[in-house]
Amino acid sequence: MNLAKFSEMFDKKKTFRPKKKFQPGTMKYSLHKQAQASLNSGINLRQVVKLPKGEDFNDWLAVHVVDFFNRINLIYGTVCEQVKLKKKEKSNIEIVPNLHSP
Repeated sequence: MNLAKFSEMFDKKKTFRPKKKFQPGTMKYSLHKQAQASLNSGINLRQVVKLPKGEDFNDWLAVHVVDFFNRINLIYGTVCEQVKLKKKEKSNIEIVPNLHSP
């Protein structure tokens, strides 16, 4: 590796990982497009999470912590359910013995 190629690795305009390309029509492609749209929407996140005037900080924080917990709990429950279904499918596969072996 020559020195020029080595210095390109530290170029701040480039990333170490190549950009991912997803097959159109797949769930990953759909999620990627939604994530890109939300990141590029121009929403100022500092403004979104700013404490509204006249609100008590502790009340506002409590409401948002509970909401965050409920969302994470929903995602966790969904993932656990899918894992259980996959395990059940895997354990229900019957192994048929070879009747012709001695």
